[in-house]
Amino acid sequence: MSWEAVAGSLQSRARTRTHASYFNTLLEVTEQSVEIYRRLAEGNQAAYEADLARLLSNLGNRLAEAGRHPQALDAEQQAVEMRRRLIEGNRAPQ
Repeated sequence: MSWEAVAGSLQSRARTRTHASYFNTLLEVTEQSVEIYRRLAEGNQAAYEADLARLLSNLGNRLAEAGRHPQALDAEQQAVEMRRRLIEGNRAPQ
């Protein structure tokens, strides 16, 4: 099993645990997924940065729901910066 599969499994698990009593677990597995994808992106940015940006956005949402607004803003800002880089990288030279 690859780290990518582990992170995907964690996100699947997180999505199924939407009940309030599972919120801490949801936040924890989202944080774990982000860390896994950070390591994957270090090794192959082109393959994993888009997924990392998506996960950072998810993390921002979870942190905001937990009332951890400064951390939520930081995660969202990282996601936006990554997405901007991806858009810039996909533009054809003129």
